[in-house]
Amino acid sequence: MLSIDRRTFFVGAGSAAIFASSRAGAAAPELLVPPADRELRVPVRGGSIFVRVNGDLKAPRKPIIFVHGGPGGACWQLFPAVPLASERGVILYDQLDSGHSDAPGDRANWTIERFASEIDGIRAALDIREFHLLGHSWGGIVAARYAERQPGGLRSLIIQDAPMTADMLTAGLRRHLDLLPPDQRAVALRDMSGKPVSAAEKPLVEAAARALHGKLMYRGAKPRNGVVYMDGTPLDRGDAVGAYMLGEGDGFAFTGALSSLDETARLGDIVAPTLLLCGQNDLIPPVEFRKLLPKFRRAIFTQVADAAHMVQWDQPAAWRAAISTFAGRYDS
Repeated sequence: MLSIDRRTFFVGAGSAAIFASSRAGAAAPELLVPPADRELRVPVRGGSIFVRVNGDLKAPRKPIIFVHGGPGGACWQLFPAVPLASERGVILYDQLDSGHSDAPGDRANWTIERFASEIDGIRAALDIREFHLLGHSWGGIVAARYAERQPGGLRSLIIQDAPMTADMLTAGLRRHLDLLPPDQRAVALRDMSGKPVSAAEKPLVEAAARALHGKLMYRGAKPRNGVVYMDGTPLDRGDAVGAYMLGEGDGFAFTGALSSLDETARLGDIVAPTLLLCGQNDLIPPVEFRKLLPKFRRAIFTQVADAAHMVQWDQPAAWRAAISTFAGRYDS
C-alpha cells in the first residue's frame, strides 16, 4: 500500500547516506529535534510509550495531545506544534511499536481501540483533565475513536486528513492518478483495483507510488528532523505495524487489517466540536475529505493553501494558526 510509515517517508535514493551523515554528526540533533520541557515513559496496554511535553499543562489555555500518523510513524512528524507551547501545553508521543516507544511486535496490540487507549494512559500520567485532541492521518482515526467514547474533559477535536473509510483512501488516491504518466497510471489503477500485475510491471507500480508520494506528502523538501529523531532506533522501527495494518509492499493494493475500515457510523457519537483540517494538495483531496462533515454533530472544515499531506511542515504558521484559533474557542 502507498503507506505513510517511516519506511515510506525515507524511501528513495540517498536515504542510507542521510542516516550515515546524521550519525557522523553532520546535523546537529538539538537543532532538528526541539528540546522537551519534560520527557517520560507511560505504561499502556502492551508496554510503555515515550511521551514528551512542552509548555505549561496548567495554563488557562488547555493542552493539546497530538496523535501522529502511520501506522508506524513517530511524533517527530508533529514537531511544528512545539511553538504552540508559548500559549498552552503541547503533548507529543510515540505510539507502541513506533518511534522511541516499546516495540513488542505483538499483533494483538495493533487495533484502533488499543491505540486509542494510549490517550487514557497519557492523561492519567500527566493528570490531564481538560484538553484538546489532534490526530493526523492514521492518528485522526485513533483520535476519532477516542472521541467517540465521549470522554470527559475533551474540549475539541481536530482531525487532519484522516481517511475514515478504506474507500475514502482509495477514492482519494484514484483522483490523483492523473498526476502520473500514462503507463504508470494504467498499471497503478489495475493494482488499486486488485487486478493482477505482472512481475515485469512491478517496477512501474513502485515508481508510481514513489511519484505520488513525492507529490502528495510534502510541497517542499522532506525535513530531516525524522532522521535525527529516529537515530539509534532500528531502521525498520514502525514498519511491521504499518505493513500489518496497511498491507505489504509499496504499491496501491490496500490489503492490511484496515482494508475494511469504516468509521463513519461512529462519527455521530462524537459530541466534541470538531475541525476537519487538510492541505490544498493533500493525500485525500479536500473535495473528498469534506464529505465527512455531515457525519459529525458539530464540525467545520478548513483547508490550508499550498500544502500537501504534511501541512504542518509545508505551512507551519498557517497550520498553528488554524489550531490555535479553533482550540481557543473552546478553552473555557
